[in-house]
Amino acid sequence: MSRNRSLSRSLVRLLALPAAFWLAATAGNAADISIVSPRDKETIHDNSGNVTVTVRATLTGRQRIRLLLDGAPVGTDTNQLEIPLEGIDRGEHMLEALLVDDKDLIHATSQTITFYLWRASSQLPGRAQKPKPPPQPDPTPQVERPAPEKPKPPPPKPQDR
Repeated sequence: MSRNRSLSRSLVRLLALPAAFWLAATAGNAADISIVSPRDKETIHDNSGNVTVTVRATLTGRQRIRLLLDGAPVGTDTNQLEIPLEGIDRGEHMLEALLVDDKDLIHATSQTITFYLWRASSQLPGRAQKPKPPPQPDPTPQVERPAPEKPKPPPPKPQDR
């Protein structure tokens, strides 16, 4: 029985050896992607609806980063690790990052995070509102007009003699 145990241990070591070599060889090439910012459950305050997404990824070859906002692709695929999103509606959003190649094959997927975008309401007075743009000059041409004349003094009253 002892001989069978040692034989089975040797067999397990022998079979595990190629797997260990394969893991060591592919560990440096493993595709990886994660969302650094915004953090999960974070509330972002931005009245314009702008959110900057920061991604940590190992890009190789022609791989690109694709963001999914609420399950739909947003923006264009990019190799940048900071990706600005503009005009996001207020409320709860789910964000996911994909590592894709030029053939649209997905090499890695981040965990889905949830973030909340807070935008002040323009309907509630006293809350922060989007600044109003400065007044623009009147586009109608100005016609030069003569200055108004000064009023003439009243005629002298006849004096009683």
